[in-house]
Amino acid sequence: LIDLDDKSAWFLWGKIKRNHHKESKFTLSVRQIAEYASVSKDKGASLIKQLVKAGVIRELSKAKQSTKERKAGIYQRCV
Repeated sequence: LIDLDDKSAWFLWGKIKRNHHKESKFTLSVRQIAEYASVSKDKGASLIKQLVKAGVIRELSKAKQSTKERKAGIYQRCV
C-alpha cells in the first residue's frame, strides 16, 4: 500500500479501515466509493482495483452500475 502514489487511494483506504473491522465483509456501491474518496464514479472503480491489487481488500463480488441495474460490490478487508 505504501507504493501507491495516489492520495485518493490512501483516503479511501482510511475510510474503509475506520468503518470496517479486519476480516469483515462489507458492501460498497460505486456511489459510496466515489463519496468516500471524493472522486468521480469512474475514478472510484480504479481505486478499488488498486486496493485489491495491493492486497488490502479482497473482492468477493464485483460492483455493477448501468442504466438498468445497480449492484453493490461485496468486499472483505484483509489487513
